[in-house]
Amino acid sequence: MMKDKDLKEIQGLISVGKERGYVTYEEMRDALAWCVSEFNTGWGSGYGGTAWGECAKRGMLLCDAVIEFQADPNNETLNALTAAVNSAKNAEHNNGFLYGKFLS
Repeated sequence: MMKDKDLKEIQGLISVGKERGYVTYEEMRDALAWCVSEFNTGWGSGYGGTAWGECAKRGMLLCDAVIEFQADPNNETLNALTAAVNSAKNAEHNNGFLYGKFLS
């Protein structure tokens, strides 16, 4: 279980990020939601398509999990966040892991 001190530290970090002008998880979620809808409509082979839509969906769900954890940091939301990270990490496109396409 998280301690009050940990919660205050997390809230402080969230505030710092907002003050610096970072893109918020809500904004990322909205952008990824747009990607989901776009990738799932009539893309040709080799570009976009439903596999990319699934990758964007997992990213969107990860943003949702982060938002929930930030709003209410507890064991349940931490477990949901961990599951979302695992799901996003294992997203695949064209028989390769999504992260591997950008990190290799």
